[in-house]
Amino acid sequence: MNRRIKGKQLAAGSVLRSSMKMAVATFCSRILGLVREQIMAAYFGASGLTDAFLVAYRIPNLLRDLLAEGAFSAAFVPTFTVTRLGMFCPAVKFRLDAVGMLVPNG
Repeated sequence: MNRRIKGKQLAAGSVLRSSMKMAVATFCSRILGLVREQIMAAYFGASGLTDAFLVAYRIPNLLRDLLAEGAFSAAFVPTFTVTRLGMFCPAVKFRLDAVGMLVPNG
């Protein structure tokens, strides 16, 4: 079955090929992650220093996920707009409270 999107002919085979490429890339990523964890365990073992090392990298990654990759912006901009316009409802109040927990008060 072929589909036409914006003047391009898409074959069902191209979707299957793209899906297979993503599946292979995900599989390779998982295998490399397992190898990374095994190397970390072999070199550092299970200790408090290893846990501290992993937490030290987890915090910047969390901040990057929240702030740089758009999750915070996607939640903050509509909430800020509604707040500026003064259109409150229970759902908006809940979003304001949720976003308020992420923003440091200082």
